[in-house]
Amino acid sequence: MKDSPKHSPSQAAGVAVTGMHHSGTPILAAFLRASGLNLGESCLHADEPAPAGEDEDREFLELQREMLLACTVAESGWRDWGWTESQRLDFSCLPSFRPRAEALVRRRQEAGRPWGWADPRTTILLTFWDEILPGARYVFTYRSPWEVAASLAALHRPPFLDAPSFVPRVWCFYNRQLLDFYRRHRDRCLLLETGTLLSRPDEALALFRAKLGLCPDAARSGADILRDVRSQLSQLSPGSQGSHHDDWGPESFDGNHGTAGLRRLSARLYPREAQIWSDLEQAADLAAGREAMAVPAALDARSAPDRPTSTVVIPCCNQGEFLLAAVASAEDSEDIKLELIVVNDGSTDRFTVEILERLRAAGYRILDQPNRGVSAARNTGVEAARGRYILPLDADNRIRSSYLRQAAEILDADPEVGVVYGDAALLGGRSGSWRMPDFNLDEMSTGNRIDACGVFRREVWQQCGGYDEDVELGWEDWDFWLSVAEKGWRFVHVNEVMFDYRLQSESISASGARQEYRRLSLEFIIGKHPAIFQPRLPKMFADKDAHWQQAEARAALLERSRDEVRDGLAAAQHDLQGLREELHGTSAELAAARSELAAARNALEAARSALAAAQSELRTWQQHVAFMTGTRAWRLRSGLLRLRQALGLLRRA
Repeated sequence: MKDSPKHSPSQAAGVAVTGMHHSGTPILAAFLRASGLNLGESCLHADEPAPAGEDEDREFLELQREMLLACTVAESGWRDWGWTESQRLDFSCLPSFRPRAEALVRRRQEAGRPWGWADPRTTILLTFWDEILPGARYVFTYRSPWEVAASLAALHRPPFLDAPSFVPRVWCFYNRQLLDFYRRHRDRCLLLETGTLLSRPDEALALFRAKLGLCPDAARSGADILRDVRSQLSQLSPGSQGSHHDDWGPESFDGNHGTAGLRRLSARLYPREAQIWSDLEQAADLAAGREAMAVPAALDARSAPDRPTSTVVIPCCNQGEFLLAAVASAEDSEDIKLELIVVNDGSTDRFTVEILERLRAAGYRILDQPNRGVSAARNTGVEAARGRYILPLDADNRIRSSYLRQAAEILDADPEVGVVYGDAALLGGRSGSWRMPDFNLDEMSTGNRIDACGVFRREVWQQCGGYDEDVELGWEDWDFWLSVAEKGWRFVHVNEVMFDYRLQSESISASGARQEYRRLSLEFIIGKHPAIFQPRLPKMFADKDAHWQQAEARAALLERSRDEVRDGLAAAQHDLQGLREELHGTSAELAAARSELAAARNALEAARSALAAAQSELRTWQQHVAFMTGTRAWRLRSGLLRLRQALGLLRRA
């Protein structure tokens, strides 16, 4: 953390929270909002094409959107963000927007408490707002170009769907604007890398307080505030959590496995952007750290060891938004001679194709083939592999750094072991672990229990004839493990999380086709492995029959429960109708009572008016009496009355 002078807080000045789109502005805004900063009562939760959950001030967003559209040239790009291919902006029209901006600021200042707004578009309009709010403070956030590119690619929306090369250019454009303003107004700005907010929240909170005078409540720690924010994020709709919208996904900022490696790989593939990233890191009040910028050597045919211990094979078909995370996780493997092969299985997505080309240009080994499915892609990779041990890694998953080392140690120690596998942590809208059982062939005969992400000897693959390319949709793993078991190889389960597994949602419309495929696949696999299934068929049939009987009993119980629920629902509807009628009568009584209350209020108001008039008249008479008793004549009259009383001249009543 850099030493910074304290900034005297001003409620009137305002606070702008901004940075490149998909760089963490929403989560930073949520943190500051939970800290007590008023970031607007009317907020936008689905700013196209930003992900659901984007939390931006609607009034500022709509105003700035109009301003940027007016300032940009009508050409290809994304004018809503203030960027086109020529990167030309004409700010001569901005004075016409100033009255609206000033009126918006006045409305927000009237709240009388610390306020601000959050919108990435502010990055392009910093000078405009600083003229209107000369004492404003700014909180800037940044994120690596790869993370931003992956987040935008996951949306699968134009223009970035059709022109993925736009993304790094927009990233450079935005972050240059941010850096230039920060360097000129460092005393009123705070610059932080988004991941540090979640990994070091107490340091971030201390900076907000010390440098900008924000979040003055000393009773709460940054970790406490962050827990509140996480709780809010966890309550987002499944649509926003399960759509790979990493701008809100905790896995994208938490410093989870592979994050530092991913940034290093990003620096290698995006060299121009890496220089700006380096400038951001050097200037930042809270940076990701120097280790995040170390550039690794590519694991290709030129730099990989002559005799690698393990080869990681990554099949990829249109999963570019996840691919670099998978590659980075393999490169992070500890104490292992590693070879890495990526198999492009006929990708057509432009972003994926661009990422593959960047990897190829950086020296990574990319094997291309027409789309033939994951089994064929794995076979292509294993056929080209030189490692003794093979790990097939799906492009949307990641491995832990110790996985290959531990697997190699087990395989080296026992030549009868053919496969080593571990447990998985879940990604993609769900958290938790997938605990896999120790290998049991009886259980494996009823269905697959082991994910494809297991380390096996290359000779195991050769003996089994590789993956069966006629088996698809996830069944190829089960078929392969059964073939390995038939050859007599032992399986070893490591009771630790060894990889991250991304759950993918299944299309409901395809479920019927999958059921038919399941039936055909079962017939195929049972017929292919008679030595496994034939001796177990009697028990399997008996178990299936028992399960069927249990299912029928459960179905009957559910039917009875359904009938009870229906009866209860009918009774509830009858009661509801009665309550509605009672409510109607009560509403009429309430209306009459309101009329009586209104009449009573009118009478009370009239009485209050009469009382006020009487009090006013009394005050007038009191003033008259006070005046009279203060005159000389009144004093003489009082003396005369006393004299007459003394002489006995006063008449008695």
